[in-house]
Amino acid sequence: MARSLAFGVWSLGRGGVVCVGLRDNQIFPGTWCMEGNGSVGCEMRPSRKGIVFHMFPGTWCVERNGMPYFPRYLVGGRKWHREAVHLVPLGNGLYNEHSLRGDWWDGEMAKKQQGLDVDLRPFGQGRPVLFLHGLGLDRRQWQQEMKFYEGKRPAAALSLPGQGASERPTTERLGIGLLADAVLRWMEARAWSSVHVVGCSLGGLVAWELSQRQPQRLASVLTFGSAPKLSYPPLLVQPSAWLLDWWLAGRHPQKYAAIAAKGSTKDAEVQEQLQAAFQEAASQWRQSVYELRLAISQYDYVPLLQTTTVPTLLVRAQHDTAVNKVIDKTRQRWGSNKRVYVTKMDQAGHVANWDRPEAFLAVMSHWINEVDRQDEES
Repeated sequence: MARSLAFGVWSLGRGGVVCVGLRDNQIFPGTWCMEGNGSVGCEMRPSRKGIVFHMFPGTWCVERNGMPYFPRYLVGGRKWHREAVHLVPLGNGLYNEHSLRGDWWDGEMAKKQQGLDVDLRPFGQGRPVLFLHGLGLDRRQWQQEMKFYEGKRPAAALSLPGQGASERPTTERLGIGLLADAVLRWMEARAWSSVHVVGCSLGGLVAWELSQRQPQRLASVLTFGSAPKLSYPPLLVQPSAWLLDWWLAGRHPQKYAAIAAKGSTKDAEVQEQLQAAFQEAASQWRQSVYELRLAISQYDYVPLLQTTTVPTLLVRAQHDTAVNKVIDKTRQRWGSNKRVYVTKMDQAGHVANWDRPEAFLAVMSHWINEVDRQDEES
């Protein structure tokens, strides 16, 4: 018999579920509400009188497939650890406990979902935020942003297919469309809609692809390090990508990482961080980086920016000169769209959130809050 059981009673009128569970001969109540993002759960806390239970507000406690989530405290030695627990339906109103990897003291709840390595912080109020990383990086690019939003609003950082610990397709070459398909499947499985998407470089292109395919699912898009259009000749791109992302990354990963890091930032400390990240990419997902480099050599999201109704912000980092040239050159074509905005960030390069972390948090949070405020007023 499972160590922890919960009996669910569903209210069809309000779409809620009330659970009563038994753990170590102690009864605890919990109530989850499936309406919108509102929810109430139960939480165990240690005290001088033993374990006591508190009600707490949360969000997204029930997934689309009816799996309730709640936090618990576990004792390990003399230190209490907080862990995410997810109740797996067994049928007939019974749920079995299944622990998810992650330590809630630093807030990270990492696990595989639809083959993607995900850092998910599901609790908080308001619309969720989804973070998409740049080429050669993974979900860890967003550790600061995830901690910033923890408990404030639902947030998730994904490692895109073939990068980080995410699975790589075995029959298809990687491209922007394939990455967008994977993100959409993840969003649909979570029943996430009206999502704020934040993307860096490659992640920004995926965000624009999502905006183009399913604009109704997005509340806003924020990109940095993402050029609206690229059109490099294949005869130039293929040999250079092979030389840099395949041969050099395979033979001399440390040198490859140093070159890539130096081209991304002028900050020496950030260069060291990026070099470590790019060296890991060269050794573990070189094929993915090579294929994606080829895939992003030709694309055009200028028509999207001309017509999109999704509020979109392009962050123009001061030292990201190549991207800035494309933004400036194409802006005359999409600049009249009142739903698309550009803001500047001084002393920042291609990975602006690492170059100017506090400044980036300020720009991002102001943008998301302002979009929400205007939508509430309209």
